Amino acid sequence: MGAVMNHLTPSLEDALVEVRNAPASSSIVVICEHASAHIPSEFGNLGLADRHIESHVVWDPGAMVMASHLVAQRYYKPFWAAGSDIAANKNNLTMVTVHSFTPFFHGKPREVEIGVLHDRDARLADALLSNAKALDQCDVRRNEPCGPADGVTNALGKDAIPSGHLNVMLQVRNDIVAEESAQVAMARNLSDWLVRALAKLQSGTCTI
Repeated sequence: MGAVMNHLTPSLEDALVEVRNAPASSSIVVICEHASAHIPSEFGNLGLADRHIESHVVWDPGAMVMASHLVAQRYYKPFWAAGSDIAANKNNLTMVTVHSFTPFFHGKPREVEIGVLHDRDARLADALLSNAKALDQCDVRRNEPCGPADGVTNALGKDAIPSGHLNVMLQVRNDIVAEESAQVAMARNLSDWLVRALAKLQSGTCTI
């Protein structure tokens, strides 16, 4: 079960959110907030050049495929209103939001490759970071390249934290998932990492 911004097919512009597998019994929700670069026709191109529309200015390259494969492996991805409805009707929900970020920001390189972001509820982030060696070829950091002070944890604060749901935002540097094969591989690694983190929390063995 899940939902995603439906910006992939111009003919479906009237359906802004795609909900998948709504009757699913699992408690885990995956959100992909910047799924594609499609701009509804009524807005034209918003004055942007094509090179900007295809860049991180408009969307998170790679995030949609990673989120989709997480869904396929037992996670779900709602977006905003649909996500709120799902969260309101799920017990023991775990919310995971998926984003990508640029390797450079204002001309400065970002060495972090995977960011584990959290707001005031750090339970799932702590469990993931306690086993960051599961992604031993990646530079994994807490609340980088941005964090709650930057206002990026909106979905977590809106739909997960008030209800006490486990939650985390995962940010992946987009140059390491530039190809679809890399996106699928990353989704598989993230899925395994999340499963282990949740098992640690359930067993009460998480330390950091």
